[in-house]
Amino acid sequence: MQGTPYTSNAKAGTAGYGTSGSWFGRILLPLMGRQREKFKDPFYLLILLGFISQGFFWENAIMPVVLAILWFLLIHLSGKKYAVNETTEILILLLGLLVSIHFGRTAFMRSLSFGNGLLVLQCMRMLRPLTPREKCLSAGIAIVNIAVGSQMMLEYSYILVLMAALVLILQTFHKLEAEVCGFAESKFLPSAKWKEFTFVFIAMIVFFMIFPRYKAFSSVTTNLSIGRNAPIAPTLDPASGGMEGSGRLIMQISGDDVGYLKTFTLDTFDGTRWNPGKHATAYRRNLRLEPRTELKYRKVTVKEITLLNGSLPTDGYPVALKGNFFQDEYVSWQGSVRVSRYWPADTNIYEYWTDLTKIQEADSRETASCLKIPELSARTVKFITDATAGAVGEYNKARALEKHFRDNFTYELGTYDLNRLNPLEDFLFNEKNGHCERYASALALLFRQMGIPSRIAIGFVPTEKNEIGGFYNIRDTNAHAWTEAYLPERGWIIFDATPVSDRILQRQTGGIALTMRDWIEFLWYQKIVGFTSNDQVMLYKFTVGSIDVATEKISRNSGIAILLVTGLLMLIGAMVLLKRYSARKAYRLESITYAEVYAEHFYRDLLRELASAGIRRSPFETPGEILKRASVKIPSASPEISFITDEFCKIRYGGRKPEENLHDRVKKALYAVKSAIRGRIVQPQNTLKTQKMMDGID
Repeated sequence: MQGTPYTSNAKAGTAGYGTSGSWFGRILLPLMGRQREKFKDPFYLLILLGFISQGFFWENAIMPVVLAILWFLLIHLSGKKYAVNETTEILILLLGLLVSIHFGRTAFMRSLSFGNGLLVLQCMRMLRPLTPREKCLSAGIAIVNIAVGSQMMLEYSYILVLMAALVLILQTFHKLEAEVCGFAESKFLPSAKWKEFTFVFIAMIVFFMIFPRYKAFSSVTTNLSIGRNAPIAPTLDPASGGMEGSGRLIMQISGDDVGYLKTFTLDTFDGTRWNPGKHATAYRRNLRLEPRTELKYRKVTVKEITLLNGSLPTDGYPVALKGNFFQDEYVSWQGSVRVSRYWPADTNIYEYWTDLTKIQEADSRETASCLKIPELSARTVKFITDATAGAVGEYNKARALEKHFRDNFTYELGTYDLNRLNPLEDFLFNEKNGHCERYASALALLFRQMGIPSRIAIGFVPTEKNEIGGFYNIRDTNAHAWTEAYLPERGWIIFDATPVSDRILQRQTGGIALTMRDWIEFLWYQKIVGFTSNDQVMLYKFTVGSIDVATEKISRNSGIAILLVTGLLMLIGAMVLLKRYSARKAYRLESITYAEVYAEHFYRDLLRELASAGIRRSPFETPGEILKRASVKIPSASPEISFITDEFCKIRYGGRKPEENLHDRVKKALYAVKSAIRGRIVQPQNTLKTQKMMDGID
């Protein structure tokens, strides 16, 4: 067994802080006072992590700092006899629970506030010495506080807190188990560390995946502001020059073949501005159908919910939808998904299933509102005739007109405003450039002149794909306007007359660092924080499907399967034989206690020093026999060698618990042996002094 024990000596523990002239020594050590050892104790550091995590329950950055300062003060006061009795602790605990639960705003927040009551008990217990059982309870309270923080601190920086908790929890319980064995310090052996970390980490992942998801656990309401930008307005002014977006991330969407994400539809034009009509928000159907396998699945994480202004961007023909930050969702007559109200959740996620092949029909009332148009000039009518010359049929003419804009006009932001008395003709015959709103407006008006019902859709075009994660970043720069036209037997079809912009193409790619950052953020919010019950079902189906596929392949290839099974059985047999061969050693390793580990360790140090002097232990030589040989060859260190050998035998074979100051005495004895071997101690008068030190006599 390898490993170095932790130092239990207070003087040795503080010696590593550096000289008194260091910044740490001059400032922090005087503040720590007599309790400075607790500032290094994993048990108290775990409690500190619990204090900080519970502070995030209050949804601000001040309380974690305040509770950390409180922890420091409690450590400082713990040796000044401010402790209260157990009855008072229980009464204060009950009072803290009642107060915290009373002020919880929701049932979920009241359940989390249970941690505040436990925090009060934790504070009381930090003022007095604790028994090992009480320390185990305090460690459990700290774990509960960390769990509360995991529900409130949702940034992926919480991974650091989780990693710290993983380390401190293992070290804390190692230390507590060592104290029960009678030795105050842990032997956190490297050979056991990675196994324990791996086991706990795998257990955490399994628990995370199979623990049932309820709405209460995925919709923590907060009072935090979600954004300062104005929401997307359901109106359009084609005469304006347009302006560049800031690149602000609005949402992230994952799925196959994601198309135009519609937010609003505008069907009413008053000559200068487009606005939504009565069909734009009127209820048409719900989204409570059961998802089908032939539908396309989308999962969306919304960063700025207030910018959506009561809508949920979707593509295709949405059939089913669910999420955790809205209520009363429905599809309007013009195909946009609307909700009655939003509220910010821990992570704003919605999932929907859409049909990309569905023909979206319309009734006469809907199409009638999409044919109203101001009278257009003969010049504008001739523009339509020229642009569609040679095309046959409504659909082909509509595509020809769309292509004419793409081929003969240019995309540009920040242009001069159009003539507001006649913005359409100014755009068609004078400017011939502008942003997407001008093209969507012009195409819709010309379609109506051709007798094709049309309207404007506002939403987003997913163009910035993260190649690592396979999802799309939707920013304010991806906001777009396009035209929807209704053709018999084809339904509502998307037409986009906006020319492809170099500016848009240049925004599709970014540096590898940006791509990695977006991917990590996407994984954290969608796959971890936003891990829903639907994700659990999909994971279960994937696992079952993989097993079925593997079973089918094995049944088709029975010969290969027999070879694999035979090889597996031979491997298992070899492992069983190897285990039986080393059973005695394995039993010894499994049954050894922390005290025995420590005894093995310091006795091995002694054997190493004796080996350097040419006294090597043979395989069958007992501790007593090697003691006799060493005493003859190194008489000046005979008392020290005898002392270490006796302590080893008493602990390793006699089951005795180590004394509190044993570490210091063994350390001094080992140093004396080492010095004697090197010829530094030759005076016989030192032998009596060393013997007294060994016996614990001052």
